[in-house]
Amino acid sequence: MKIIVLHGDDTVKSYERLMKFVATAKKRSWDIIYDSFPNTPSLFGTERLIIYRDYTLLSKNDIKNFDRFDGTLVVYHTAPLPQTFIKLMPADFKMEKFEMSRILFSFLESFYPGNQIKTIKLLHDLTKTQPIELTFFMLARHLKDLYVASIDPKTNQYPTWRLSKLKSQSDKFGIEKLKQIISNLSDIDIEVKTSKADLLTELDLLMVKQLE
Repeated sequence: MKIIVLHGDDTVKSYERLMKFVATAKKRSWDIIYDSFPNTPSLFGTERLIIYRDYTLLSKNDIKNFDRFDGTLVVYHTAPLPQTFIKLMPADFKMEKFEMSRILFSFLESFYPGNQIKTIKLLHDLTKTQPIELTFFMLARHLKDLYVASIDPKTNQYPTWRLSKLKSQSDKFGIEKLKQIISNLSDIDIEVKTSKADLLTELDLLMVKQLE
């Protein structure tokens, strides 16, 4: 079995990579199976693409018995995978890690009350290197992670060090503030998609109001 692991913070690029595997499999008329291994051989000998979207569904026994299965396995995770899992993989597996730019990572970490000047500067620096829409997407996802970290951190499948950072940052907001900002982002998304607002301007205003 060919094994490919896709993971990292840059979920846009990792998802695009996953979709390329799916598109190739469809073009070649492969069977595509999600989050489980087939119990029986392919009836007509058709090649299989098996995609696991949750690495925790793979038991140690599954990993030890990869050779029992035919086809290509893709393990996809929307964050860096823990080293404890990677070390369980067979020696010949292929791994692709998709990491956010350092400026984007700094922007997300700087997004908290009392830090509006630095956050706005980093936002405008980001517009020089990547689409504002991508920054908006990553900010929305990050704020949802902060909200989850504030109410039930165990549901976030992130390494302990990252969960600790998320919890520390979420504590600077409080649950109600996070809920308000997430709601604001939803409103901004609608306004921009209906051509009633400019995304960069709306994000500037959001940070001026919410990070003062």
